[in-house]
Amino acid sequence: MSREIKFRCWVKETKDMVSPERLIGMDGVQVSEDEETVLMQYTGIKDKNGVEIFEGDVINMYTIPMIVTYCGDGQAGLGMNCGWYLQTGDFEKWIELESRHNDNGDNYEVIGNIYEQ
Repeated sequence: MSREIKFRCWVKETKDMVSPERLIGMDGVQVSEDEETVLMQYTGIKDKNGVEIFEGDVINMYTIPMIVTYCGDGQAGLGMNCGWYLQTGDFEKWIELESRHNDNGDNYEVIGNIYEQ
């Protein structure tokens, strides 16, 4: 089963979370991450309230706040697979999101994101 690919953008100057479509000009310029915007990808998972979980979200997992992050090829040396992870704010604990997702998000609740705290 494939997941839906979509993004949202944090605009640093205005401190707004927007859809990438709002940043695309009339000339169809592609949105990319730069010093003004941060792209966050949808994980394909929703929380217990049906809220889509994106990279950079802070979620409660069994009342423990954790940050959703992506571990790419650059972190493979840390002994982790590429994919979505939940991490504590102090980076002491990393939990693979997909392996925890056998409960259909029932134990996750989005409580914010790392930019709007």
